[in-house]
Amino acid sequence: MAIKPPKQVASRGIPNADGGVVKSRSRNQRLPIGREGHTGWVSKLVFTHDGRQLISAASDQTLRIWDTGTWREPKVLRGHTDEVYAVAFSEVAQLVASAGKDGNLMLWSAEGNSAANGYRRVPKVNDVLPLDRSRALLFPPDRSPEWVDLQRDSPSVSLPGLGASTNVLGLFGSNILCLWNGTDQILVHEWRGAEFIQQGAVSLNSRKRPTAFAYAPARRLLAWTDGTTSAAVFLTSLATPGRRIELKSDAGPLVLFRFSEDGSHLAATAEHDHSLRVWNVESGQIVVTLNERVRRVAFAAGGRVLVAAIEQTNDHEIGFFDLDTPGRAPRRVRGKGNPASLAVSPDGRLVASAGGEVRLFDPFKGDLIDSVRGHLNGASSVAFTPDGRRLISASGSREAVKLWAVGPLQELLTLGGTGSMLEARCSADGGTILAGPPWQAWRAPSWEEIAAAGAKDEESVAAKQP
Repeated sequence: MAIKPPKQVASRGIPNADGGVVKSRSRNQRLPIGREGHTGWVSKLVFTHDGRQLISAASDQTLRIWDTGTWREPKVLRGHTDEVYAVAFSEVAQLVASAGKDGNLMLWSAEGNSAANGYRRVPKVNDVLPLDRSRALLFPPDRSPEWVDLQRDSPSVSLPGLGASTNVLGLFGSNILCLWNGTDQILVHEWRGAEFIQQGAVSLNSRKRPTAFAYAPARRLLAWTDGTTSAAVFLTSLATPGRRIELKSDAGPLVLFRFSEDGSHLAATAEHDHSLRVWNVESGQIVVTLNERVRRVAFAAGGRVLVAAIEQTNDHEIGFFDLDTPGRAPRRVRGKGNPASLAVSPDGRLVASAGGEVRLFDPFKGDLIDSVRGHLNGASSVAFTPDGRRLISASGSREAVKLWAVGPLQELLTLGGTGSMLEARCSADGGTILAGPPWQAWRAPSWEEIAAAGAKDEESVAAKQP
């Protein structure tokens, strides 16, 4: 659902703040804006419905919001990298939308205090992972990790106590960071306030960085391989770090680990042939063996179902494995294109996949619920918003990101960007969309804003009907 521009204002004038009328000016008459105006030609002008503000878009890559009572000191919105061609205003959602030659559609708050309210290019980093609220963790290639608030136009804050970004093993949930200390320990830190506090450490058998790693916050379990043997996975609890067990594998070196949400199962894929092994953590037994090329894995339904994207010739399948009955054959659904991404809704009741189409599945039944083509070049990644009611898909270029309503899939918003967009993520508060690399951030209208704008559109359509 697009955000509609306001109705055109009649040429006879518009109401001003005092209830009078601001008369339209002749073509040769200039507003008293002096040197505070645009430095390039103006392409679009839009009044707010009450006439108190005028929004202008120009070739100088900016938008400006003017107070029609004074015409001085406009609010300047910066973020576009080329000429701005169009602007629209949503009275209900209090959002300004702009589009330009750079192919980007940007959203701004009506206050327009900073470009962070709409679109933001994240400095060059290896990865961006959401923390709490609107904050995110950045991993620069040559520095310590940093954190930044994506809703504020402020610089990032370095975390030198964590060492090099390359030593980070992963962020789990929105507040647990695990890293290698550079010698012989795995350190577990918890995000509190605006810093990470160490919660525990696990000693390694060697002085090598773990080659694969996973952490289960629900049970404080760690699993890793260290490259010293290709047939063992080490498993321990942060509560008793001195005690550990070895899970045996016949699949060779393992490169991808993932715990189920409840910590009851551990999945891993092999480095050479991408075959899959899944262990029951309590028994230490392998409960799923799949000697096919598995590209993505996820757990759904509270850890009761394993979901795997299985590569086929020029195609893929999504397999659903019932972990309550390990011997049962999985339910398989044929896909289209490469298996690019899997995402599970926060309640575990929906699974989304990207790979040509954006698709929704019921993990309990292994059934396809809905699918849409969406992006012209196919979707490369999907992610649910924290409320589970919206889905983000990423592709790249002019259709970098799309926002969908879930059940059935309905497109809400399309955002432009730069790059191939191999990953899509959402901030913990649901207010910021992340995609990359190169990593970029967009302000995401809340569900309430979208619903209110939709209701307003429906009222407008109904009013025009006889």
